[in-house]
Amino acid sequence: SSRVSRPARTVAFFPSKVVTFGGSYPGCLSAWFREKYPNVVDFAIGTSAPVQAILNFYDYANVVSDSLGPVCAGQVRKANAEIEAMLLTPLAPARPNSRRFSVLFSPMKTAKDVTFFFSSISDPVCEAVLRLPRHTGDR
Repeated sequence: SSRVSRPARTVAFFPSKVVTFGGSYPGCLSAWFREKYPNVVDFAIGTSAPVQAILNFYDYANVVSDSLGPVCAGQVRKANAEIEAMLLTPLAPARPNSRRFSVLFSPMKTAKDVTFFFSSISDPVCEAVLRLPRHTGDR
């Protein structure tokens, strides 16, 4: 069912409020959920949440790249290009090179598999950059 209703309230928690939290993309979900279901969510907190949905949102990657600096960002781009070339180069006829990565991932058969793979290797880099002092307020 597409209907969402307020959770059942027990006597112990009455009259409790429902609050959603999230940071970055989960922050968007928190805000959007509150907007779509105001009868369910009393408050939504979305930190660092780009709530304006944008197709092909590259600004986040640009922030990460700028934070890494030109030399390090260049090395990351070079590594990504090498991995992409490895994925596109067959090991032997009818044997996709993606099997080189099958220790960590299932063999990649679709574009979605490749997207998931690149996301899985790039997300830790992005997360590390966001932990740098200039992003956390620690100096």
